Amino acid sequence: MNFKETINIIKIIFEFLVPLISIFTLIKGICEYSKAQKWKKSEFLAKEIKEFNNDSDVQNAFLMLDWNNIDITTLNINVEETKKIYFNDRLFENSLKHHKEKTFTPEEAVIRLIMDAFLFKLGMFQNYLESKLITANDLKPYIIYWIEIIGDTNNDRKSKSVRLQLWRYINYYRYDSVIKLCKNYGFNIGTEKKPILTTYKTEA
Repeated sequence: MNFKETINIIKIIFEFLVPLISIFTLIKGICEYSKAQKWKKSEFLAKEIKEFNNDSDVQNAFLMLDWNNIDITTLNINVEETKKIYFNDRLFENSLKHHKEKTFTPEEAVIRLIMDAFLFKLGMFQNYLESKLITANDLKPYIIYWIEIIGDTNNDRKSKSVRLQLWRYINYYRYDSVIKLCKNYGFNIGTEKKPILTTYKTEA
């Protein structure tokens, strides 16, 4: 093999290697970008979950969902000096009625305020899903326990009547993001939005 032939072979090899090196560099760049994006997404989710779990209203809502009776201390809500309430499921169910159905006691008003704050903050995760900042699978380990209490009729943490009243409350007051969030995990909590009002007969 003479010098000219050797040069030609080197040129052919070089022409073959250059595209491979470019492809390898591109793939490496895509992998590094994907890894960085996953890290950012994980970091974002961890921050949001930490803030969610550390919120005093969310913590109280967790207690109300997870327990059937328990003492609850309200840190940020002051309704007629109601700083501590004895919570039970009957009080919970009555608290979640539509405002046209009854006049609420101070304790019931506190429970409504806690649930309003909780449902609003829970619904924010659906906004993150729709914005593709996170996926339902990313979020699932952190919230599925609470979603199941809210949406799963086979879950035994709450009675059928309490859970149905919670669904009504969510629908009455248009917490649509929470409804969508539950649906992402297979639970349809959408009910008729019109409140069930009690009518009283007046004496003649």
